[in-house]
Amino acid sequence: MMGRINIDSIGWLLFLALSGFFLLAGNGGSLSNIDMNVIGEYSEILLPDTSERVIVFRHDDIGPEWSDDSAIYITEIFRKRNVVHVISVVPTNIGGMKLYEDPVIADYLRSIKDDESIEFALHGYDHSFHEFEDIALDGSSNSAMYKITDGSRILEDVVGAAPVSFVPPYGVYNDNTLAAMKSGGSMNIMSSCPYDVNKGRAFGKVDGIMYLPATVFLYDWEGDHPNSADEIIGSCEYTLGEFGACVITLHHHKFLDSRGNMDPEKVQVLIDVIEWAKSKEEDGEARIVRLKDIFDEDLL
Repeated sequence: MMGRINIDSIGWLLFLALSGFFLLAGNGGSLSNIDMNVIGEYSEILLPDTSERVIVFRHDDIGPEWSDDSAIYITEIFRKRNVVHVISVVPTNIGGMKLYEDPVIADYLRSIKDDESIEFALHGYDHSFHEFEDIALDGSSNSAMYKITDGSRILEDVVGAAPVSFVPPYGVYNDNTLAAMKSGGSMNIMSSCPYDVNKGRAFGKVDGIMYLPATVFLYDWEGDHPNSADEIIGSCEYTLGEFGACVITLHHHKFLDSRGNMDPEKVQVLIDVIEWAKSKEEDGEARIVRLKDIFDEDLL
């Protein structure tokens, strides 16, 4: 068994630093501007031999009683524009409510389960803080084996298909998480946060698992404000050039205003980014795909 993934006590700060780095790089920075020795044990980033440039939209935090209305609203923005995307589903919540026990979101997901433009990914189990960082492998209720197996079962009960992509809450996980993913035989994609870029394995396959981390977020978690469309697009242009891929991550509940209503200015940023991605596709410069398309078609 390999050692634990290198997410130490400053892991969250590292994630924020890398997220900000991608935004800076998108505005004229370069990899040479960052000393990899100070943020991780590897001194270089291994860039892939890219055969095709790809754009992924990853929509996180769809789960029982987690702002159902905004989850549906944002999903419909993609569907109305015929844009493929990934929905990362949390199968239960901290209170123990299962996905199928929330009739609003469960019925909605059932209604779109045959939409081939959508991939349903497993987003942890209950989205507790750093849920998979130090998790055990055994079959106890707090283990990686149980959470991934039972979470996949809950999601499959609702949408009719077992997930092949895993999105760890807060982007952190350990080797036991990877072992639990492999044990089921169907889960072969890890989509975390920018941590995996520093590990030198992002956008490639290692031991049968493809690592496809988020590269940019619509919300700036460190600054606690939305990123602008120009910032997001600039970051995407940079990572498309460097890695051949851009994984744009969004959270439906961050589009709400202080009164709990959808904020039209925040929504417009998403629409502008979608239109940019569609223009890249129309010009033949990139494809908008699901995570599993990258694995199945060996696009990177």
